[in-house]
Amino acid sequence: MSEKYETKNVKRALDDEFRESELPKKSARFAAEDQTAGNDSLLRTYLRIRPFTSKELENGEDHCCFIVESPTTLILNPPKNSKAFRTSNRPNSSSKESYKYTTIFDKNVDQRGIFNETAKEMVRDFVSGLNCLIFSYGTTSGGKTFTIRGTASHPGLIPQSLDCVFSTIGNRLSDQPTYKPMMASDVQLLSDEEQEQELIVKSEVISGEIFTSGSIGNTVLSHEAQSTISTSIGKNDEWTEMESRIIDDKNIFNLNEDDDCQYTVWLSYSEIYNENVYDLLNHDFKSIKPTALKLHEDKNTNVYIGNQRMVNVSNVNEAFRVLSAGRRNLRVAETKLNHQSSRSHCLFTIYLVKFDRERFEGDDISSVRRVSCLSFCDL
Repeated sequence: MSEKYETKNVKRALDDEFRESELPKKSARFAAEDQTAGNDSLLRTYLRIRPFTSKELENGEDHCCFIVESPTTLILNPPKNSKAFRTSNRPNSSSKESYKYTTIFDKNVDQRGIFNETAKEMVRDFVSGLNCLIFSYGTTSGGKTFTIRGTASHPGLIPQSLDCVFSTIGNRLSDQPTYKPMMASDVQLLSDEEQEQELIVKSEVISGEIFTSGSIGNTVLSHEAQSTISTSIGKNDEWTEMESRIIDDKNIFNLNEDDDCQYTVWLSYSEIYNENVYDLLNHDFKSIKPTALKLHEDKNTNVYIGNQRMVNVSNVNEAFRVLSAGRRNLRVAETKLNHQSSRSHCLFTIYLVKFDRERFEGDDISSVRRVSCLSFCDL
């Protein structure tokens, strides 16, 4: 007879349980690239050249300041009216600078092409159990947010990655938020009451309304009723249009696993503004002065954001609307280059908890295999 556990506040640290031989491996493509570069922790850098806006074309802007020498090399030439150009004629002086990238994308590459070349293999690694990070860096109006988040008609890396995750998991997704990630690499087994509260949190985030514990109005919440409420909120918004645009069987990976496992998916969304971290999924973010969150370290010195809200999602449409809810809380302001420029750095993270279906008995946390996260940072 299996030993029974008290489910309230049951927590489990996973870091000490994995030996190096048991850790998931990188995808074959990334492993080959690392071997070629002679570096097993290769940081891949990509450059995306955005097309000119109509206003820039009217002003006669051109690309004379750089030359794409090869698919991986960019040569910069200083403008003719710059000091660097005037001093370039001196003996032993050169004004040209060369930069190397994993890949350079020109203005003709679309959002799907960017995802396939940069993020798709990382999603495979993430589902296999590796922690992954994608971040964008560049000047204002350079296309960072467009690449990371995109629009309804041009979905970015985050929506396409979410679609790929849910398509890959398929019917292995658990219909209950049984296991919840916490801190940097721990997991918590939720009681029935705690699971009910997580469903309420999801509805609050998606709808922007506040619900009482266990009920909406006079209606008692069940898992089925809560799922119906969640899938009906925001049904006609832009993220529903986005879902219809990116559904693609080519985004499904074969898990190739003999074991019988299930997954729970959780999302978090935060911003860094004036050196402080704020939770974008706080439903009363703009009605009161938001509280800055603090950074903490676990026993293995892994850094995590304390008291950050994590939202369990059951399908890609819910995930899109959680993303939309966080976007509404972003601090934006108009600049000369961008009429709606983000004033903060954003961090969107997908958490995946994998556990054994056969060993799970509703009160046993030993069935958890691993927790992995895929983070997107828009700097």
